[in-house]
Amino acid sequence: MASSFAWSQSTNALYPDLYSQYDANMYLVNAAYVPNEIATELSAFYKFQQGAFKDVATMSFSAAKFFRNENESVHALRVSVFNEKQGPYISSPRGYAHYAYELPLGEETKLAGGLAMGFAGMNYTGVSTTGDVNVLMPDASSGIVFKFRTLHLGAAGQQLLNSKTKPFAGQIELKRYFHFHLSHELDLGPELKWKYYALYRLLPTIPHEMALGSSLAFHGAISLGAIYRSNGGISLYGEVALDSEKDKLKLIFNYNSSFFQLVPSFQNSIEIGVGYVLK
Repeated sequence: MASSFAWSQSTNALYPDLYSQYDANMYLVNAAYVPNEIATELSAFYKFQQGAFKDVATMSFSAAKFFRNENESVHALRVSVFNEKQGPYISSPRGYAHYAYELPLGEETKLAGGLAMGFAGMNYTGVSTTGDVNVLMPDASSGIVFKFRTLHLGAAGQQLLNSKTKPFAGQIELKRYFHFHLSHELDLGPELKWKYYALYRLLPTIPHEMALGSSLAFHGAISLGAIYRSNGGISLYGEVALDSEKDKLKLIFNYNSSFFQLVPSFQNSIEIGVGYVLK
């Protein structure tokens, strides 16, 4: 999803790529994301391309702590790092500190707000005439999430500062964009749950993106699902969870196919994720 980097362009607008399995990385979608019933969350994801673009890769790591009060309000603290590598010479590192607060409005209704602040950078090596280029720009995002039972509705503003820099002839800019999302989970039986979700990305200089997903979870241990991404094709994923009374370990595998992509490039990718939570 991120724009490719080129010094010949007058303006290079950067948008971080988003994992197709975005539902497992909601902190990248909305700074107000607060999961239910857990105290600590650690996660790491890696995405790599196949074929001609095998040197393109995305990686991220997140660590979060949730402080739950007697009135069921929650304070959430998170740190996250993210890097998108576009071949051997270009990378786009990012790092953020997140804060979110969730407030109960009723027995089954909650409202959360959040803010993330940090930096976004561009590193470019191998420019024969100027040497290496390394720039950092301040960045911030904010959002809200409304919860009613298992229905979640959210909106978030990304790259709110509209930061820009002009190290040489070309300008690098973090243009502001927006996310709107929903998810809903239904019990189909004592050990079977169905979840569906959607995300709309309002992007100013490239086509807007819609992601639609659905999954089935069996015994809380195995999940199988599919996601359609309008700018990326069809994704199939599986999740295995090793659960105990005190903690949970999650392993996620996602295969992204260019099938049904608006402009098929026959370029597929794989996402691998691991998550660990303390209850």
